[in-house]
Amino acid sequence: MIRIPILRNPAPGSPAEELLHHMLAVNTRVESDLLSKPAMDFSETESEFHAYIALPGVDARSIRVAAVPDAIIIQAECCRPSIGKLRIGELPCQTFYRKIALDEPIRLEGVTAVLDHGLLHMTACKGSARRPTMAATA
Repeated sequence: MIRIPILRNPAPGSPAEELLHHMLAVNTRVESDLLSKPAMDFSETESEFHAYIALPGVDARSIRVAAVPDAIIIQAECCRPSIGKLRIGELPCQTFYRKIALDEPIRLEGVTAVLDHGLLHMTACKGSARRPTMAATA
């Protein structure tokens, strides 16, 4: 299991803020040929939201997770390994993108993401959103 850092309300003008704006601005309708929407199961309890997202073959270092009070955005890339001369190339290189709109606010400091055998498990605690002091945390 690998913990994935969560991007939460970054400092104005920082590179992390630019990344967050880019992730929020993705137009999935325009970029649908370039983006893959990963399969997901989404559930909730009285106090939390849970998302299980299939990211087969994705290296944890390529996963970006951003949290804002009313949404969670996941972006990841998967490319085929290249060793020697490619003779058959059926494994796709893909960029995964998923934006989960939430109907209740979340506590940004209560968002976690863990990758385990190609399945990303995200948990978001319900509640009022507070601005954390750090741009990204693990």
